[in-house]
Amino acid sequence: MSTAVIADDGFRYGLGAFETIGVENGRLALLDDHLARLSRAAAFLELPMDEAALRIEAGRQALAQGGARGRHALRLTLTARNTLFELRPNPYGLDELHRGLSCCIGRLRRNPHAPLTFHKTLCCGDSILEKRHARRQGFDEPLLLSTEGRLCEGAVTNVFLLTDDGLVTPSVKSGLLPGTMRAWVMRRTEVTEREVDPRELLQAREVLLTNALMGIAHVRALDGRALPCAGLAHALRDAYLREARG
Repeated sequence: MSTAVIADDGFRYGLGAFETIGVENGRLALLDDHLARLSRAAAFLELPMDEAALRIEAGRQALAQGGARGRHALRLTLTARNTLFELRPNPYGLDELHRGLSCCIGRLRRNPHAPLTFHKTLCCGDSILEKRHARRQGFDEPLLLSTEGRLCEGAVTNVFLLTDDGLVTPSVKSGLLPGTMRAWVMRRTEVTEREVDPRELLQAREVLLTNALMGIAHVRALDGRALPCAGLAHALRDAYLREARG
């Protein structure tokens, strides 16, 4: 695996892919899901990928630099001429997730007609800038609409709504990146994928956010308006952590 960065189209034009994998006490969470999504992005971007070698190296990296204890994040970046790993502490505290997240409707709009929308590529600067803007305004995460005005996802999360008819999540065709934790929730419980009107956020019994590092958390407020918590996020997060930690 490369440790020195070689200039290529990944660094010139963002034509690279990455995964950020949760590490729980040295165990790589949802590794199969992450490698499958990375493989799809690599095929789309025409990048070479040796899945078996990546699996072995990811396991080694997860145990390096103190990763065998506590909660960490392992980033795997793939470009035409580079394979890079970075291990760092998980930025989400469990107490913070238990309290819930404060969200806003973001300024950024997702484009369901742009092919890179559906892959986890290095062209993600707009999401990071939008999240930083929301944080400066006192929010934890912005929720993003599509160019057609439908609810899509958060800047770095997927969204679920617990409604009177069950659990709902925006369809991929709305213009979102389907996450590994989104897939885990959809395997774990019955979920309806459909177009979601953003006004439904204020009518939901609970709004949940997911990503590979936070797991699952509920939204406690949207643009300053308190939202209810039915306890589903807590139950799913506990189930996920039990599974991830073995």
